[in-house]
Amino acid sequence: MIDGASHLQMLWKIFIPVAMPGIIAATIFAFTVCWGDFLYPLAFLFTSKQMVLTAGIVSTLIHGDVLDWGHIMAANILASAPPILIYAFLMDYYIAGLTAGATKG
Repeated sequence: MIDGASHLQMLWKIFIPVAMPGIIAATIFAFTVCWGDFLYPLAFLFTSKQMVLTAGIVSTLIHGDVLDWGHIMAANILASAPPILIYAFLMDYYIAGLTAGATKG
């Protein structure tokens, strides 16, 4: 307010850049939990067209005692690629967000 900045300018130029590591760390946690959601779709959805990828792999690629390991492993690699890429590209922000409140001053 002293420098003539409005409330919106203070939000965008001061608060958001300072809070960005924490926001990104929280986003990574939330994405990982949502991406790995397995039990609820498996319990409540009955068609494989409605299921998320992780539950769909189990429901469509496992038929009784027959396991098609090649397709299962390929689908698991595709399912685990987005969280791994997000962690790889945002690792600096993730670590900064986790350690932001760990030190004094």
